[in-house]
Amino acid sequence: MFPLKRLRDIVAGFASKNVVVVGDLIADEYLYGKPSRISREAPVLILRFTNREVRLGGAANAAHNVQALGAIARPVGVLGHDSAGGEVRRLFAEKGISTDGVIGAEGRLTPVKTRIMAGGYESTRQQVVRLDREPEPAIADPVEDALVAAVKTAGRSADAFLVSDYGYGTVTPRVFDTVLEAARARGAVVTVDSRYDLPRFKGATAAAPNEPEVEALAGVELGDERALEKAGRPCSSGSSRATSSSRGAAGAWPSSSARDR
Repeated sequence: MFPLKRLRDIVAGFASKNVVVVGDLIADEYLYGKPSRISREAPVLILRFTNREVRLGGAANAAHNVQALGAIARPVGVLGHDSAGGEVRRLFAEKGISTDGVIGAEGRLTPVKTRIMAGGYESTRQQVVRLDREPEPAIADPVEDALVAAVKTAGRSADAFLVSDYGYGTVTPRVFDTVLEAARARGAVVTVDSRYDLPRFKGATAAAPNEPEVEALAGVELGDERALEKAGRPCSSGSSRATSSSRGAAGAWPSSSARDR
């Protein structure tokens, strides 16, 4: 188990550190409704709408978490010129997070994950279904040029880089190479969390896959922490030098190289 005192000391050291968060900026939308009756059209619930909420998602959520831990988050990513992009910018402003590195892309859809939540005010709200609105997994050359420039600018004062890849095309090979170049110049760590393509992020300091992603990379089902640690070693020796695998309600489990640091 990771010593609690050491963890607190590490978090306390985040104060005034500049962390550049590069990745896919997402709007997490929640639509809440109170169950009313069963529809005559199909065997589904009819919910009476009660309220709507939008939260920062993807790399935007990672930036928010970095800021909440006391560091200075500097997000670098792409938003469309649409209502969802405007809401993400508004939420960044409310949290005091700079949007200097956020690139606006004409004609690009801001990723939105809409969760339909059913439940009353005094009962547990249950997610019924999720609807994802996704952009094409590619960005235009001028947008990539702007992202590279934003990474270079933010990287001049970076103490660490966090790459949050959800497969929406923000973290191109060229953008990631720029991250590594800036990190080397600053002696900064680079942590990568990639939903679909972790092996391509070679040169990172650390990686943070979840348990199913480690299982997919290892090609085996993991039954316990020892198996998880063993499976995480190839990740540490391949794309990064250390691995910390998230396990949902069970917390996280570092590889031996991560625990030794």
